[in-house]
Amino acid sequence: MLADASVRHDLVISLKDLGVLASGLVSAGQIFVLIVVIRTLRAMSPLDSFHLHQAMLSTDYPDVYIQPAGILAFVLGAVLLGIEPHTTANVVLTILPMLGIACIVVLTRLNNRPINRKLGTWTDADIDRYPAERRRWDRSHALRATCGTIAFVSYIILANH
Repeated sequence: MLADASVRHDLVISLKDLGVLASGLVSAGQIFVLIVVIRTLRAMSPLDSFHLHQAMLSTDYPDVYIQPAGILAFVLGAVLLGIEPHTTANVVLTILPMLGIACIVVLTRLNNRPINRKLGTWTDADIDRYPAERRRWDRSHALRATCGTIAFVSYIILANH
């Protein structure tokens, strides 16, 4: 009986640590885009910004690792809800990352990805419409970065309390 409790305790600790890692990858990717990519796009001419957006973001390159890490962070939360002690703090600090990841998915599917797909079909002749679409994309991404950061911070607190 004591060995089972010890194994379960170790498993919960390991899953929480893995949640920190997975949500950290999501958050780091989102923050990098927010602080580096968006700033770079804003500093460029609209046409150069448009071309970079098409080459980088219309390809879903960042999703190669962000999406699997987000799925892992969400699934880990569901598993932890089933096996960790059900204190108020544990439940809240486990649900927050799940909600953060879910919000990222919704924002990505409803805003950012459709904009990326649209921009991927545009030509240089559409450049006059690009700044407004980019502003919409930037605002939605700022929300995604906030949600990813909430998920990451929540997993850190969960793993350390």
